Amino acid sequence: MASPQTVLVPDACITPDTADDPVYLPSGCSNNLNLQHMAARKQDLMQGREMGPAMAAPVARAAQNYIDGVAPEDRRQRRRVDDYSQPTQ
Repeated sequence: MASPQTVLVPDACITPDTADDPVYLPSGCSNNLNLQHMAARKQDLMQGREMGPAMAAPVARAAQNYIDGVAPEDRRQRRRVDDYSQPTQ
């Protein structure tokens, strides 16, 4: 005898369809079901995990460089080489 299996089903899929001809899945069911299958850890769908630190430093640094008009490091180095290679007048 097989043991009972628990299946996780999105709420949108168990909501009764109120259409005149309920041939299709309820609205939002297929989208929610596809998103459910994409989850790396199924238990996260029932209770989420504590979030780690945001990786905001590189984004903030790039935004600040853009605001200040500072070129990224590799462009800055190329610009220095170009400045030294041009003859002075």
